[in-house]
Amino acid sequence: MVIQMGAMEHLVGAFDVHKRDVVCHVLGIFLDEEKKIVAKTLAVRRFSRSLDGLGELAEFLREMDVKIVVMETTGHYCLKVYSFMEAEGFDAWLVPARDNKPSGGKKTDETDAERLARRFVAGAVRAYKLPSDRKIRALRRYVRTRKAMVEDLATWKNRVIRIFDEACIDIKGVFSSLGKGALVFLEGYVVGKDLDSIIERWPRLAKKKDKLLAIMRTRLDEASIASLRSALRVIRVLMREIEALDRRIENILVEFGREVELLLTVPGVGLKSCAVILAEIANIRRFSSAKKVASYAGLVPTVYKSGDKIVYGRLRSECNKRLRWILYEVALNAIKVSPWLRSFYERLVRRGKAKKQALIAVARKIVVGIWHILTKRVPWKEAIRRNVRMPRKRRVAGLTVREAMRVLREAGYIVMRSQGRS
Repeated sequence: MVIQMGAMEHLVGAFDVHKRDVVCHVLGIFLDEEKKIVAKTLAVRRFSRSLDGLGELAEFLREMDVKIVVMETTGHYCLKVYSFMEAEGFDAWLVPARDNKPSGGKKTDETDAERLARRFVAGAVRAYKLPSDRKIRALRRYVRTRKAMVEDLATWKNRVIRIFDEACIDIKGVFSSLGKGALVFLEGYVVGKDLDSIIERWPRLAKKKDKLLAIMRTRLDEASIASLRSALRVIRVLMREIEALDRRIENILVEFGREVELLLTVPGVGLKSCAVILAEIANIRRFSSAKKVASYAGLVPTVYKSGDKIVYGRLRSECNKRLRWILYEVALNAIKVSPWLRSFYERLVRRGKAKKQALIAVARKIVVGIWHILTKRVPWKEAIRRNVRMPRKRRVAGLTVREAMRVLREAGYIVMRSQGRS
């Protein structure tokens, strides 16, 4: 962003945000007697990164007549500061931390804030805003939390596999993924149930009866059984929480009916990938071309150009990695259902491209198509027969105090209920 000089003075507040405090640097932009632009430090203050401290910061900025504020993306610490300033009526901006790296010399919180202010007004940083739509922000929080929970779930499932591997039992040879049927068997296994009673609870296990009998002939030691029992409890909790998040995500997707309907025409896109794409792209209008959304997703190579020499390198590392990840997953499914994308993928492979490179090219085709679909409000040009349902309102049940305490205890927390007086 470049500040347009329409008045004799323009003020910008730049923040260096930390866990406990915020350093504010107020920079004034003036026109001197010779009509030259001059930047001058007007104030430097440190405030607590608490609600009271942020309130004092907002009052201080109003006294200085500052309307524009900018801060680095310092992890999750800056998010509350950004939303607080936005709610207080300030024009808030975020800047990637790597854009404000010092070029040498002294580095302090105060110099970091001053450098950020000067680079911001000069347009030397990539300033951006968070989505203004509260539903998109909620959707983004839900899908990112869900992704973290799915990764945790995979970690705990791998622990279960490792416990059996130590006992020379190939549990993965029986269950390709530890789904609900596998959990029913393992929960019965740890308490010593016989196989017939386990199959009675989950009849589809009867197809694997011989393999399951081979597993049950080998008993784990007491410590392994205890570890397995704990892991299964955590897996059950995570699965319940993921299902609850899925219901909340689907309820928000209902609010974006037309966008969801259009995205579901894209090969390889289902409800979960649709939610991630909507959350990470937010408003498609902020991208003026398909090339820019492809660059935002990190699906374009780095370019080195000198004279007549042009070298294309690896994919851009400065991108939305969550969006790139989900588009790659969509590409994996798309080449299975779309003849056009499958033909494009195979043509690249025949030319000598690695399969992963070809999939990246397919993902780029898809994100370019998504830009046209959402901006022109037209479906994907290739008719594909798929059984993908539209989202519907789902009931989200609240937890009772007793249930919440049980979930926390199963996750390993020590929970005590206070005895209040009536």
